[in-house]
Amino acid sequence: MPRSRSDSVAARFCWALLGLLLAPGAPVSSQESERRPELPDGADPNSARAYYDVAVESLERDPRRAVEYFRWAARLQPDWAEPLEGWRTAMLLTEPRELAQYMLFGRRSAVGVLADSLRHAASLKAPLQFRPFEEHLVQGLVRSMARDFDPLDVFDDIQLEYEVENLVRDMGPSVRALFAYANHDIDLALDLYGTVVQRADSTTRGYWISERAHLMAIAGRYEEARIEYDSALAALRKTDEEELVIFYLSKADQLHSMGLMAEVLGDPAQARRDYDQALEEDLSYHPAHEGLARLSLAAGDTADAEFRYRMAVDLAPYEPALRMKLAGILALGGDASGARAEAEEAVKSNPHFAAPHVVMGALAERTGDAEQAVTHYERFLSLAPRYDRTRASVQNRLAALQAGGRERDR
Repeated sequence: MPRSRSDSVAARFCWALLGLLLAPGAPVSSQESERRPELPDGADPNSARAYYDVAVESLERDPRRAVEYFRWAARLQPDWAEPLEGWRTAMLLTEPRELAQYMLFGRRSAVGVLADSLRHAASLKAPLQFRPFEEHLVQGLVRSMARDFDPLDVFDDIQLEYEVENLVRDMGPSVRALFAYANHDIDLALDLYGTVVQRADSTTRGYWISERAHLMAIAGRYEEARIEYDSALAALRKTDEEELVIFYLSKADQLHSMGLMAEVLGDPAQARRDYDQALEEDLSYHPAHEGLARLSLAAGDTADAEFRYRMAVDLAPYEPALRMKLAGILALGGDASGARAEAEEAVKSNPHFAAPHVVMGALAERTGDAEQAVTHYERFLSLAPRYDRTRASVQNRLAALQAGGRERDR
C-alpha cells in the first residue's frame, strides 16, 4: 500500500535517530547497553572483526544474538559499513512475518523503517560496496513462507536449498535478481532487474532502476552506472510529484554514488557537480560535504576542506571517524587546540574508538605534556585491536616517554 511523502519525512527522522543509537555515548539505555557480548577464547575483544565473525556465524541459527554482535562491530569500527548491513539482515530475520512483508514491498512497519535506516546508514559510508547478506534474506523469506503453510516445518540444509530453488523459480524476476546478486552473478541480475524495471509501476520504478545502477557500479561499469543513476533520479522525482511512495529513497544517495564514481574516474569537476547537486536535494546530507572536502584537499585548498569537514561534522556529530578527519586537518594547519577539541568530542560520542587517543597523545607531546601523552597512549593501547598497525609506533613513543620520566625522577 503506497504511503504519503509525510511518511518519508518520518523515515528521515528515523535515520537521524539511528545515528544517535549507533553512538555508544548516546543516552539510549543503562549500563546494560555497554556490556559487551562474549567472544570465543583467544579472540581479541577490541577487534570489530571478532564480533563481526561471531555475528555472521550466528545469523541463521540465532539472529537476535547476531544483532548484538553486529552492533558492537559497528561501534568498534564506526567507519565500516558491512556490520550495518548485517545488523539490518539479522533484525529482519528475527521477525519472519515482517521480513516477508518487507521483501514483497508491503507497507513498512517500524521494523521495516529501521531496516531502511540501517541500509541508508551503510550507504552513507560505502554506497558502492557489495551487500554481503542478501542470500540470508532470501533463505529467511523461504522459511517464513513455509511456516505459513506448516508452522512445524523445519528445514535441513539440503531441503532449504531445494526450497530456495523452488522459490526463486516460482517467484518473480525481482526475487530471482536478488538471488543472482547474492551468488555474484551480476550479468544475470542485471538482465532480471531490467525486466523488473519494465514491469514496475511509478511507485517502485525509481527504486529498481537504482538497484540496477548499483549493480553496474559494483561491477566497475561506472559510465553505464551513471546513465542508470540519472534515469533513477528522473523516476524518483516523478514519484515525488505524484506524492505516492512505498518508502523513502534518498536522491542524495544516488548523487553520492555518482560523485564517488567520478572521483575514481579522475573527473573532480563532475564529482563536485554531483556533490553540490546532492546538497541541493538534501542540505543535511553530510557525505556530500565530506566529498567536497576531499576534492578541496586534492586541489590544495585546505581552507575550504576545513570548512567542508566542519559542515559535515555539524550535520553528523555522532560520527567519530568524521570528527577525526577534521581533527587531522586542524592539526596539520597548526590549530592544536581545535584538533584536541574534535578528538575529545569523538571520544565522547564513542568511548570505544581508539584513534582519537593517538591524536591527543601526539598533541600532548607537542605541547610538552608528557603525563597526558602517556595517559592517551596507554588508553589507545587498551582500546586498539591487536592488528592495528599504529600499535608498534605508539608503544615506542610510550616507552620513550616513560624512560624520559624515569630519568627526570632520578
